Amino acid sequence: MANAVWPSSLPQKAQRRGYGSVPVSATVGAPVDKGPPMSRPKFTGRTFQLTVPYKMTTAEKKTFEDTFFFTTLGNGSLAFDLPDPEDGADMPANITVMFPPGKKPYQKTPAGPGLWLITLNLITLP
Repeated sequence: MANAVWPSSLPQKAQRRGYGSVPVSATVGAPVDKGPPMSRPKFTGRTFQLTVPYKMTTAEKKTFEDTFFFTTLGNGSLAFDLPDPEDGADMPANITVMFPPGKKPYQKTPAGPGLWLITLNLITLP
């Protein structure tokens, strides 16, 4: 099944201010009796936690919440393709992301008359 795609009716470029990317720990430790701690890889794919802010109008916020998040993504449970927020190109490449299960998926903050700052909390998928 193909992933959902970030709607073209929503902003295609994230705000630089407030953006963040943190690698997810890819190791698991093993207990040892003596000597230095041991670890091994849990997985080989590169995975990052992202904080991705978008400035949206009230209409765009409604499209994001009502249509995309709750309907298309089934309350945020499905993966989707998003324009890469680190790609400065006019037509950025897509990355595959999802909202982390059991965590706050996004935050909305008023950003002026008729404007909202919608900050997505995502994880990248290899």
